[in-house]
Amino acid sequence: MINKLAQFIYNHYITSLLVMISLFTCFDMVTTYLEFGRLYYSDTDPYTRALRIFDWLNDFQWAEKVFPFSNPPDGEILHFTRIADLIWTVFTLPFLFFYPLKDSVFYGGMFFSPFFFFLSTVTACRGIRPYLQKSEHKETYFVLVLAFFLCIIYQYSGIFSFTRPDHHSLMFFIFCFNITTLLFALKSPQKASFLTAGLLTGCGIWASSAVEGFFLVGSILSCDILLWLLNDLQSKSLYRYTAGLCFSVCLAFALNPPYGGYLVFDNLRLSLIHVVTCVCIFLSFGCIHMLHPQTKIRKLFVLSGCALSSAAVLLIVFGVSTIFAPIYHPNIKLYFLPHISEMRSPLLRAPLVFIPFYLMSAYILLKNIRQAYTQKHIAVLCFFSLWYFIPACLTYRFLWYLIVPIGYLFFLSLYRLLASIKKTHRRKIRAFGVIIFLLFMLTTFHSDVSPITYNLPPIKGTVLTGIFAGPQLAFENDVFTVTSPYHTNISSITDNYKLFYSDDENELKELIKKHQVTYVYLPTHKKAKYSPNQLRKKNITNQILSGRQDYPWLIKVSSETDGYVLYRIDPQLL
Repeated sequence: MINKLAQFIYNHYITSLLVMISLFTCFDMVTTYLEFGRLYYSDTDPYTRALRIFDWLNDFQWAEKVFPFSNPPDGEILHFTRIADLIWTVFTLPFLFFYPLKDSVFYGGMFFSPFFFFLSTVTACRGIRPYLQKSEHKETYFVLVLAFFLCIIYQYSGIFSFTRPDHHSLMFFIFCFNITTLLFALKSPQKASFLTAGLLTGCGIWASSAVEGFFLVGSILSCDILLWLLNDLQSKSLYRYTAGLCFSVCLAFALNPPYGGYLVFDNLRLSLIHVVTCVCIFLSFGCIHMLHPQTKIRKLFVLSGCALSSAAVLLIVFGVSTIFAPIYHPNIKLYFLPHISEMRSPLLRAPLVFIPFYLMSAYILLKNIRQAYTQKHIAVLCFFSLWYFIPACLTYRFLWYLIVPIGYLFFLSLYRLLASIKKTHRRKIRAFGVIIFLLFMLTTFHSDVSPITYNLPPIKGTVLTGIFAGPQLAFENDVFTVTSPYHTNISSITDNYKLFYSDDENELKELIKKHQVTYVYLPTHKKAKYSPNQLRKKNITNQILSGRQDYPWLIKVSSETDGYVLYRIDPQLL
């Protein structure tokens, strides 16, 4: 029975994965609703994106505009782009027949990440199948290790939950597709679509050009160049890849320029500097393809010449200060980045969970490095594992990129292990594997982040609250907030901090008037991030926490509920 089911899944893996992931997502939604009594987003970004899409669908203004829900009265300029908006809107459309627009946007977003989970796993299966040996019960072993593979991706990445629709799941799929393209190029060159891979990578730069986009391009191009130097990849493939990359980035820039116009130089989102960089990369590899050097020395000479020429062009056009402009403002580093979970090390965030993962990853990597000299596909996977291993240890945002090559290596290692087991023990091993898989799947049916409930009475105006509470408050209660949790919002994040911790009452009053604050909604629970040096004698935060009230213009509206207390500001007393 198991063998027949495995054979069906192996032969119809796309349909099987669609059914499995759909059932998994639906069951996850049901269990979440039964546990918490509602569906929710587990991060701030989805609420901001939902607000952005809701605002866009209200007026269909395609061009980037001011985000009006924070930093009143001026609003804020977000670094988000339209590609995620478009994909999210596709999932929103069916719900418009049953729900109002805002609810449709909310429910539609819940299918964003599961959709890319399906595409990623299909891509992973497609890339690994050519490397499976023709052994007995191949289909059973394939299904078993695929099950473990799916569990590890879902459990350790944390980006495919329906509660977290964000561009990270899109970036994961793009990275997975690129590795699959390289694996096909080594096994079946005629099936490797470098043009499509380049087009998708350009979409990755469109979605996240600040850090992940070009870091992803750097890792892929480095591996491509290494394979080309070793004569395992033709210059034609590199030319097609960079052509797709250049075309995709140029088209995205033409359709979706940054706020302010095409001549705005911005290293936080897709702008002219990224376009010129991609054009230089394309022209460089076009020159390499035209010259077609044969020996390694000539290849290195031509490659170095193209790289130096491209660097010179970028320096002449933009200058050193623009190219190497710091991504984060000093105030953002001081007030904001220390509280961003994606910027922290997974080892510090959850050591009991991630230390075993990193130890397993290091073991798998060392186990396969010995075969990298004779098997090129193992060498490619080891290259990407080494490229992302240290960044994944230092910063959580790179963890999911490490999962892709490590998952491939894990898949191949486990497959070889199962295929080498004696026939008399194979049935027991398969049964044990199925049991472990089912138990592991059950552990994923809970959210790692419980929903946060803000019990605000019906109010209108601008609310001063914690940075990370702003997006959900704005989405659920139709209010404005002083700031939103994004590194582009330098002035409003700085003002929000001063409003909480300044001991100058005149400064407080000026900032309250500047942002037209009408309510103060402060967290008082233990998880509120207050540092001892921030709790000086006279500030709003300390007045609330200590039970003192020295501000006559601050009037208590409601008692503490769920760790929050609401105050109203009397403008007559300011």
